Amino acid sequence: MLKIAGSVPRADLTVFPASISFSPNTPNPNDTVTINTLIFNSGFAVAENVKIGIYNGDPRTNGTLIDQLQNISSIQVNGSTLVTVELNTTTLTEGPVIYVVADPENAIPEVNKANNIAYKLLHINGLPDAVITEDIDLYIAEADISFNNEHTDTVYLIDSSTVMINLNIANLGTQESGEFRITVADGTTSIASLTVPSINAVSQQMINIPWNPSPNSHSLTVTLDSEGVITETNEINNEASTQLEVIGGSANIIVKKYENAVETKPPFNAYDIARFTVLQSSKLSSNSDSLFLIQDIILPHLRSILKKEYPFYPHRGYSP
Repeated sequence: MLKIAGSVPRADLTVFPASISFSPNTPNPNDTVTINTLIFNSGFAVAENVKIGIYNGDPRTNGTLIDQLQNISSIQVNGSTLVTVELNTTTLTEGPVIYVVADPENAIPEVNKANNIAYKLLHINGLPDAVITEDIDLYIAEADISFNNEHTDTVYLIDSSTVMINLNIANLGTQESGEFRITVADGTTSIASLTVPSINAVSQQMINIPWNPSPNSHSLTVTLDSEGVITETNEINNEASTQLEVIGGSANIIVKKYENAVETKPPFNAYDIARFTVLQSSKLSSNSDSLFLIQDIILPHLRSILKKEYPFYPHRGYSP
């Protein structure tokens, strides 16, 4: 049921331009250059099965992968790992911009995705340098959608009928985004449409949207820049979807009296055995026999028992 709870720590893969180095630092044409990159984990959980891509040019705009994706078994919390590839400069006509992307396949849930990409110019003697173009790249993935601060596929409406949709959106580009709109839809039904003033370059922002869902299965889709006003390097990562089951509303409690395993009519006497049934969203829970004190305070005792055996149910109704 629970995918990634809000209390479960996440990794945070981080790449810095300063952590990218070349050997030789200023090569001649036809040299083979060793590219070294330190990949950090500044999060709160071990990052496992990490893939690193090192590219000649921006991979979002036709940059080419150098060698192949590099695999790292794990990076410890506050740890780092060195990744090395070699670039043959024989066919190059300009000094390339080398991009490093941590987790390019977005397989690892993280605290922050905006710091997964960095780049650095490799100057080659006698060749012109490639032009670094500023860009905007709005980003969201399924792992960035959570509910009531938990990444889960099931929500119980216990204390409130309102569910808070938490969206962790990012701008992976090198230029501030400017104003754009976000839409959230449940299937074909619009839930929300709101304006984000801007997101700074290489940064992220949390958006919280209140929602009053019906107890049912829901298919949510979040779209960034839904009106298409932002010119971006990559439009593919502007949309993410997730499934959510909402269990909720109120609970009805049906209590029956039993003597010698035979149902009898109320009223109850102290220490009688009562069988109670919880009806929740037209779904019948299992029956349970419980021994408890029945007096003028039957409802509080029922509540205490139900909260122990059915902690996820609200206890709002009682019918004898």
